[in-house]
Amino acid sequence: MKARRGRKTAGRLAAAAAAVLVLAGAAPASATAAQAQPEPEPTYRCLQLERGPEPYSVLGQDCEAFHGAPLQGPVYGRFRIESNRGAVHCEKPPNRRESGFAALPDEVVGWLCDVDELPGGPGDFPGEPARFPLR
Repeated sequence: MKARRGRKTAGRLAAAAAAVLVLAGAAPASATAAQAQPEPEPTYRCLQLERGPEPYSVLGQDCEAFHGAPLQGPVYGRFRIESNRGAVHCEKPPNRRESGFAALPDEVVGWLCDVDELPGGPGDFPGEPARFPLR
C-alpha cells in the first residue's frame, strides 16, 4: 500500500516538475514579447502649455514628469509635453545639444516642437497647426 502511494506521489511530483519546466520554457518567450512593445517616451504633464521663448519652442508650466523624463536640467532626445489644451512632441534643433530644459515642478521648455494633439482643433493652441513660430 505504501509503495503504491510512493509511486503515485512520485508520479505527481514528476508531472508537476514537467509543468514547471514547460512554464519556464514559455517565460522567455513572454519576456521577449513584452520587450517588443515600444517603451513610452519621456513625458511631461503640465497645467499650462504655451509658446516658448524662441521660435518653435513650447513652455509647459506646473508640470510632472513621467516615463523617465528628467526633473531638472537638459532633456535629450524626443519627448512629449501634454496639458488639457493639447500635446506637443519636441526634439533637438540643429543649433543645440539638447531637446529642451526641465526645471520641475515650475516649467519645462521644448526647443523644436510639433503639435501632436489639439482637443478642439488647431485654434485651441496658440500658433500654427503643425509647427508654430514665436508670434
